[in-house]
Amino acid sequence: MNCQTALTMKCVNLNRVLPVLHLLIGVGNDVINYFGHVVEWTLIEIPEEERKWKEDVETLKVLIETYKRECNEWDSSPHGESTKSKRRSALMSLKRSRSATANGNRLTDDEQAEFDLLNGEFKETRKKRDDAQAKRRDLLKKINEAAKGRRRPPKEVNETWYLLMEKIYRRFNVVREDYHKRQFAGRPMREIMKNAQGIFDDAKVMLRRFKRQDDADIDAKIDAHCDKVIDILKTWDKFFSLLHKTSPTEADFNELKAVATTAEEKHRLVRTVVDNSDDVPKPHISGAHAYEQFRQHGGCLSKIYEQFVEKNHQTESEIEAQTKRIPNHEQRVKTAANIRAMGHDWRVNKKQKLVKDETARAPYKKSS
Repeated sequence: MNCQTALTMKCVNLNRVLPVLHLLIGVGNDVINYFGHVVEWTLIEIPEEERKWKEDVETLKVLIETYKRECNEWDSSPHGESTKSKRRSALMSLKRSRSATANGNRLTDDEQAEFDLLNGEFKETRKKRDDAQAKRRDLLKKINEAAKGRRRPPKEVNETWYLLMEKIYRRFNVVREDYHKRQFAGRPMREIMKNAQGIFDDAKVMLRRFKRQDDADIDAKIDAHCDKVIDILKTWDKFFSLLHKTSPTEADFNELKAVATTAEEKHRLVRTVVDNSDDVPKPHISGAHAYEQFRQHGGCLSKIYEQFVEKNHQTESEIEAQTKRIPNHEQRVKTAANIRAMGHDWRVNKKQKLVKDETARAPYKKSS
């Protein structure tokens, strides 16, 4: 680092600001995905073949963890003064280095025999793990295709749990966006959190129409699942409500600290159920850093809007889709720049609006 760089870094005061909107979108959609995952896997009636796929997936998940432990144990098992894994790597390096020499000497017979033994054990342990993972991926692909059939059923099928759940959301003025894999954006997610009790109480009644018939306790499980989702969403609603306070008190600071910790703990359990991982960066940010940010910027976080970032994401995605097939890089850049420029020209915007209004009133008539 030169003196000028060091001086610049000392002079620049770097501040962090909590990304409230992106936290809201991330944690909220995680909870909604958890709700749908449990419904699909444990609560509704599905074909027997699909049920068997899901049972096999759970069995394979346990096997994969066992095979992973075997791989780790093999890597760390003693072999002379080193581990098996390190000894195998050392022999491979030795083989490559000798092969590159002028006389082309390779491993000795004893070294080659040792390498063949270690390499065979290495491949055997990995093959069991890799085969199980590949089989699990294939089953999950089939399961996802079956679930997609409930999200987008044939025209003659107008009632699946997913479609009726979407109607419940809409009764509470909540609509999915057409981008970001049809995830809920910021404003709809706030509505879901505020109306969690009503939305998922209605879901309890709706899910009984599709419930499993082989489980005597299924009604209680449906209620318990919806109540858990309500509880998590209410906790997050409290968290974001506190973040949006314009004149926070000392009591608000202390309450946020407690609520953030509780919300993160509940969310980690949710994430683990969905993808067997508690790696949750956005809940971690909320639990570990929200308090200090709220303390530092208290009263101002509600005035920091990130909607323009989301808008830019969508605008740039549209431009990329329009220009991605232009083979010449320079021409593609110029065309993209022209599209951006036209988007900021009020005369172009006015003309586009006029054309849309005219075509909405009557069909376009070609001039003679």
